[in-house]
Amino acid sequence: RSVIRKEEKLDFAPYFWKLSRLFGTTFILFTGYMFFLSFSPIYLTEITGSSYGMGVIVLLSGVVHALAAPYAGRLVDKYPREFTIRIACIFVFVSMTIYSTTQNVYLITFAFVIPIYMTYFLGARSIVADVVPYQLRARTMGLLSSFSILGSGFGSILVGELLLNFDYQTAFMIGAFLALTAVVMGWKKF
Repeated sequence: RSVIRKEEKLDFAPYFWKLSRLFGTTFILFTGYMFFLSFSPIYLTEITGSSYGMGVIVLLSGVVHALAAPYAGRLVDKYPREFTIRIACIFVFVSMTIYSTTQNVYLITFAFVIPIYMTYFLGARSIVADVVPYQLRARTMGLLSSFSILGSGFGSILVGELLLNFDYQTAFMIGAFLALTAVVMGWKKF
């Protein structure tokens, strides 16, 4: 569909600064979350005893995300968008805490299938859509994705270095601390 819009020159800087805490929360959250996700195929294969078991957990996560998507979208539309950011940050903290405290395959599976990525980005993209005018929205969405990817890359490098000297559970605990930092940072209204 075509969108009728006025051609006007808009300054991007005020919107960037208004959403800077969202960008920072995204960066920190995905830095911490990658402390597990970077090594999840290897780790899940180890705890299940086979790559088939790892595949079943990943498939189950996809099914849960697909089934939860309509309900999560409805919640994002019903409640303040920040609520979704808080919930997703808490989900990451809980899952990272589970990864760092147990190797029980059922608890690890539970932690892995929680719909984190979808929940976070439903809320974050909705905040961008609410705050930023149409002419600047794609740029801001791209910036939001960039902060996620930057955090993911930084977290992957960091955990790779940490695992040279620490075991998985210790590294996951550090990731849980970063997720807790994101919970605190993402608690206020954006």
